[in-house]
Amino acid sequence: MTTPRQTATQMAEAAQAWLDQLDDEQRPAAQWAGPADDVSEAERRRWFYTPTDHGGLTLHQQRPAQQRAAMTLVAAGLSLAGYVTVATIMGLENILDRIDDIVPPGTDISALDQAYVPPAIEESSLRRRPVADRSAT
Repeated sequence: MTTPRQTATQMAEAAQAWLDQLDDEQRPAAQWAGPADDVSEAERRRWFYTPTDHGGLTLHQQRPAQQRAAMTLVAAGLSLAGYVTVATIMGLENILDRIDDIVPPGTDISALDQAYVPPAIEESSLRRRPVADRSAT
């Protein structure tokens, strides 16, 4: 079992290895000031997922070796299950981006789309299985 100190050390080493691969134009976008003042502290706490620009250096702005180093940093702070979850979500984002290129979000394909309401929206019992039916209780 890895101790918190070992995890922190692995993350620090992975972060430094990633930063060492960045060029002079990428580094300022990747390396922000710490929570030394109210503005940077507010930015640190602002993280949530919506499809918007949160700042920083995106994976798309990195070369493949830099992307691998970034993912090594992510892996250093997560369990195997956590890393698999992150990688899966990132892969699904790529699929959704491709679908959005074909059919932009909010596009109705036909008049039937406008009238459709998913059953789970109208009937709350369809959103979750009863407790007795769940595998983990």
